[in-house]
Amino acid sequence: MPRPPASTTSASAILPLAAAYNQYIDVARDSAYDAGAEAAQMILRPLFATSFLLADYLATNDYFGAQALVVSSASSKTAYGTALLVYREEKRPRLIGLTSPGNVEFTKGLGCYDDVFAYDAAGGLPNNVKAVYADFSGNAKLRRTIHERFGEILVASIAVGMTDWSEMSQTEQLPGPTPSFFFAPSHLRKAGGWGAGGFVAQFAEAWGKLREGLRGALEIKEERGPEPVERVYRALLEGRDDPRLGHVLSL
Repeated sequence: MPRPPASTTSASAILPLAAAYNQYIDVARDSAYDAGAEAAQMILRPLFATSFLLADYLATNDYFGAQALVVSSASSKTAYGTALLVYREEKRPRLIGLTSPGNVEFTKGLGCYDDVFAYDAAGGLPNNVKAVYADFSGNAKLRRTIHERFGEILVASIAVGMTDWSEMSQTEQLPGPTPSFFFAPSHLRKAGGWGAGGFVAQFAEAWGKLREGLRGALEIKEERGPEPVERVYRALLEGRDDPRLGHVLSL
């Protein structure tokens, strides 16, 4: 069979998946594994690797000298996993969570944010201290609002993910720092001082903190069949999913 032109070669053939996102772990040798919490582990653990590494990245850089960490999509699992780890640090910035109006009370109830605001209040955030913006939503309008609100006292703007499909990221000139993308595997390589055993031990300890912090805040719902798969997918796509629920779905 003829080889396809370079323009049609798949991205995965050009850029292989990073090992951090493409591996199997033997649960018998996994110190973070708990058979009684397997459903929660399926839902949270792949995302928590990013939370753990981002929290370490921020702490390693002394939060860029900021006194406030502003987190968008604060009710998302990767965001509150990061916030929970930062919140438990002795020396940390003030944690400000931004979320949709319907998720404000849930996000407050997580107990890992000092302040929680709905997105439409972002233009009025207190801006009397240096801040870091951790962008989990990818919403270009919100990012501009944050940059304009803090200006030069926004010391870092870190793009972590994209939960808002309605406002895809745009390349634009913004006040303050140029947004940078956080890629967890790159930080893992740079943080090689842990060593393999050290990383596993640190991650297992952090995972325990997350499970303890979420006790009672997350309900696992297991369903089987194509109907619940489609229903949950559409609810998630349209922003109607309940953040209190973690879904385990099987066909």
